Amino acid sequence: MFEIFQADLGSGPTPKLVLIALADFAADDGTSVYPSVKTIADKCDLSERATRYTLRKLQKAGLLEMEREASQHTSRRYLIHIEAVRGAKTPKSGCTRTVGQRHRSTSASARSVP
Repeated sequence: MFEIFQADLGSGPTPKLVLIALADFAADDGTSVYPSVKTIADKCDLSERATRYTLRKLQKAGLLEMEREASQHTSRRYLIHIEAVRGAKTPKSGCTRTVGQRHRSTSASARSVP
């Protein structure tokens, strides 16, 4: 699930935070994710409404799938699409970063080293 940290999900930090919280509950292959919306919200310090919105956003992006709806006695069960998360690993423009390196700008002034 380390791929989530490297993924550029766009739209601010909230989708990544929610996906990391879900990954904390998941098996290594992205399955068996079944925390309640309240649990995710509490873990991410978000409102339940913001959490539901972000979950829908992740589903629309193809990064998350709801495998089972919630019922009276069970939570929803999610599946994290690891390959889709890996596909979102495009670096932000003007930024080159790999594991173990600090942020380094690729602007013209940064490249003009004699």
